[in-house]
Amino acid sequence: MSRWTPAQAAMEYLMTYGWAILIVAIVLGALYQLGILNVFTFVGKAAPGSCMVERPYGQFTTQQISLSGVCTQLPQEVAELSGTDYITTPTALLDNVSDFTVTFWVDPSSVVNQTFYEEGYADCPLLTVSGSPLALNVSNNGSWVSLQSNDILKTSEWQFVAVTLKNGGVGTGTATMYVDGGDAFSGASQMESGTGGTLSGLIGGTSLCPGMVGSFGGLISNVQVYNDSLSQNGIVALYQEGLGGAPIDLHGLLAWWPLNSDANDYSGDYYNGNSSMVAFTGSWTGAYSMP
Repeated sequence: MSRWTPAQAAMEYLMTYGWAILIVAIVLGALYQLGILNVFTFVGKAAPGSCMVERPYGQFTTQQISLSGVCTQLPQEVAELSGTDYITTPTALLDNVSDFTVTFWVDPSSVVNQTFYEEGYADCPLLTVSGSPLALNVSNNGSWVSLQSNDILKTSEWQFVAVTLKNGGVGTGTATMYVDGGDAFSGASQMESGTGGTLSGLIGGTSLCPGMVGSFGGLISNVQVYNDSLSQNGIVALYQEGLGGAPIDLHGLLAWWPLNSDANDYSGDYYNGNSSMVAFTGSWTGAYSMP
């Protein structure tokens, strides 16, 4: 009478229970994809306004400026835009600023005709991503830049995007876009070919900009605007803070919209936004992983 070898026993075990193990693995994988098993689903979330900038000498001042509250938690909710909704902000922040930085976290539903943030001139939005390869239009104070890259933003995945414009007078300066802290592409700005009326800031849509097509669809969070061109080290530091990160250059901070359940500005400058049909959702953690 022969005895089974360990290898034969293992094969018998797999043949008997392998299908069950496979089914369990598939179910666990599905639950993870849905975000049910994502660790970020269970960690504590920051309520709106948990972290804000304090300006003890009033709006637009920087003396003794500081952060207050809990500034390390992920948000309870993020803004969910479908392509027709948007958030307007009460003033054109960057009309008279030569250097600037705009940063945000984004989880696009597509990467075609995506307008993340607009400001200033009606016929030239600030941040527009469209098509493949990725194109970025950046405008400021009558100048604009159009950049091309083979780097494509991923869909159904959170990414950190930052755009800087340095020495950005009319027809001068260099714009650079960073994705997840890395330099995606850059180029020199050009003269704007047309004119347009000054608009408020606009997060998410182009419906208020004549001649523009496309708008943002997907999730967006933590929009920060600075009147300075942050260095790449600063961009990396912001990225490494994660989706709930606080501003790093308080003296240069112009506006901060965490988009955590509301469109309020927590920079201390009170550029609170007005949302048009914008939904806020807590079901955003499934596609997010910490840097």
